[in-house]
Amino acid sequence: MINLAYAEADITPENGEDLCGFTLRSKGSHGIHDRLKVKWLALSDAADKTFLLGSADIISVSRNTFNALQAGITSSADIPIAGVGFATSHTHSGPVTVTLRNCGKLNRSYMDRMKQQIQQAATSAAGEKGDPVKLLVGHSTSDEGINRRQGESGPIDRTVTVISFVDQKTRKSKATLVNFACHPVVLGHISNHVSADYPGYLQQYVEEHTGAPCIFINGACGDVNPRHGDHSADPNDARKIGHSVGASAINALQNAVEVPVDQIQWYTRTVQLPVYQPKSEAELEDRLDMIHKCFGLDRNLFADRVQRDKRLLADGRYPETVALQLSFMALGSALGILFVPGELFASLGLKFKELFASRQVIISAFSNGSVGYLPDRKAYADGGYEPHFANFFYDFPQFDPSLEDALLDGVAALAKTVNHAEAMKSA
Repeated sequence: MINLAYAEADITPENGEDLCGFTLRSKGSHGIHDRLKVKWLALSDAADKTFLLGSADIISVSRNTFNALQAGITSSADIPIAGVGFATSHTHSGPVTVTLRNCGKLNRSYMDRMKQQIQQAATSAAGEKGDPVKLLVGHSTSDEGINRRQGESGPIDRTVTVISFVDQKTRKSKATLVNFACHPVVLGHISNHVSADYPGYLQQYVEEHTGAPCIFINGACGDVNPRHGDHSADPNDARKIGHSVGASAINALQNAVEVPVDQIQWYTRTVQLPVYQPKSEAELEDRLDMIHKCFGLDRNLFADRVQRDKRLLADGRYPETVALQLSFMALGSALGILFVPGELFASLGLKFKELFASRQVIISAFSNGSVGYLPDRKAYADGGYEPHFANFFYDFPQFDPSLEDALLDGVAALAKTVNHAEAMKSA
């Protein structure tokens, strides 16, 4: 039996706050289309272990910010916390909550306030006894996303997965989790209003139809954008897509079946992501010219970054790897959530799901921090923003094309650990 408790907090910034996600925005926010929230589920299993699953209407957080949040939550909660999964929707119409060069200025005062609100909501959920619930899982599809690099022929996960947490006694919904993979960029740089973008309207739609809180988990959408209406200034465009995906979620609830869960387990695995090694200092300088040519951005925006990289290269201290921690919440033996700290490409998300065999797996990208884009090998061969330039904005080194192999090996090893543990329990 699983017990569930819920808490939320409003994390909407004040007018005038810089918004994050686009380099072409030149001014702070002018108003608020819809409120931003952080929502937490506290899940306690039959062994009295408590796990926290949260989602916030923000673009992302850094690894350091997540680590600080996790430490603050676990230290201030009245009970031990066995695992924390913190997802972000990746809206491009929220405040600056992670360092992205030329994408707005981070406001430390807002960040401190936001972190406090996130932590307080998490500990509030953990402090509640909660109600016994059963888990129902359903699936449908949505055609609202399209692979932005390859069009109709490109890989994409159209699945809309829902987990309905239903009260054991009243049979009424206590909460709904919706998982779908698509960039929240319906509202573009020409919109200077705060918004959770389509995920906000999706959650509102589901909540109106179920009478219970809805949490959104974005999936492997590093190369997936809205099929219609992206980069608009009209919130109605975001509302249309949110309601469309919301309707798919409600359809998924109609075919949802119970998945027995009496125990929750938490697994982690650290993957060393390979870094591309520049051949010379001149190659680093060439990157500035390429950025200017491809995006029209002033070379000086990244000149300090290149100078730093040149010093590291000259001193033999240029990084060879970047550590990424994968986390997995096993909900019984048939369901799980994989937390990936980055903008994962669709093809990789689909392969990750296959590695867990018969278990139903939700991919939670943009979770527990971020190391930027996680492209597949094909993207490196084709070139473009995500594999070759995005790291400048995220201030991470460029990853090597063997990144795909490292990720697949890491997830395969994690899946093997999870499956072995389940086999041992049933033996």
